[in-house]
Amino acid sequence: MEKRILQNRYRLQTLVGRGGSARVWLGEDLQLGRKAAVKQLSAKEERGLAEARLLAGLNHGAIPRLWEWIREDEEIFLVMDYIEGRSLETVRQREKITARQAADWGIQLCRILEYLHRQNPPILYRDMKPANVILDPEGFLHLVDFGAAAPARGREKSYGTPGYAAPEQYQGEAGPDSDVYGLGRLLQELLPGKSRGSLRRILKKSVHRDRGKRFSTAAEFREALEAWEKRRGGRWKVRAAQISAAIFLLTFGWFIAREARELQYREALRLGRGAVMGQRGEEEIHRFYGRAIYWEPGRAEPYLELLAYYEERGESALGRYYVEEYRRAYPGALGGPEKARVEESLQEPGGITPGETKK
Repeated sequence: MEKRILQNRYRLQTLVGRGGSARVWLGEDLQLGRKAAVKQLSAKEERGLAEARLLAGLNHGAIPRLWEWIREDEEIFLVMDYIEGRSLETVRQREKITARQAADWGIQLCRILEYLHRQNPPILYRDMKPANVILDPEGFLHLVDFGAAAPARGREKSYGTPGYAAPEQYQGEAGPDSDVYGLGRLLQELLPGKSRGSLRRILKKSVHRDRGKRFSTAAEFREALEAWEKRRGGRWKVRAAQISAAIFLLTFGWFIAREARELQYREALRLGRGAVMGQRGEEEIHRFYGRAIYWEPGRAEPYLELLAYYEERGESALGRYYVEEYRRAYPGALGGPEKARVEESLQEPGGITPGETKK
């Protein structure tokens, strides 16, 4: 059967998801040769337009960007970023998940919820579950399917997914702490019978039926998980696989023209600085600065600005750890004055801000 093409541009390739009255396709942008996720709904579904409007107002690296909204043959199509990877539902069915890995994922998801809850009015996600979270090949999480999300505007019932939705959602009283509840249930599902001691108590608090005894914000939940990780040294190893993978990428990168590498480096550095200034999540900051180091591992700025980021957070030792990990991924790349600048800052933390590195 011939594959459907929308507006002579987007070809629907493979059905990759189905839920309720919506279907999600892997699509192809015929003009730019890139993959797209295409969500198909009936035009009678008011939430299709509401979801499009909501996504159009969001700008976060862990949330798919809306490219286009199309109405055709009494149907609505939302064309969005296609996120490569596997859902956490698939991961949990096939792999053993450690407590440290689950805690890091919880921190990443808390930061996404913090971004949503900072909007005016706050955006409530309301359907946190493993099937709606994608783990990409670089180890970062992405939140998808915003069909149940909505601005917090008084009483509105949202049933979410049974087993994950907070009790108050059924009474039309959802708030940011309702998303905390959903995330807590997600983490409990990833670690059935495995979470013990203080981590178990943290997760139990996140899903308390009494809202007064639950974490009231995603930031509070994140801080509790970060404190748990610090006591066990968890965060010191979170991105080891991502950093070591850069050794292979380096081999390929040097075959690219010098001018192209310089442009890529400058753009990644700019995005890294923007992520810091915009108080984006830690995973985004590593993504951009890591790319800058990949393109130009012999330049000091990205190393120094990562140090500055962690020094500002009061975590200088963690910053020095990550910089050393990147240096090990690119042995011998730093040399001369650039190497001296980095080594000086490793010995003398403080006094650096993104965009104003030591000369």
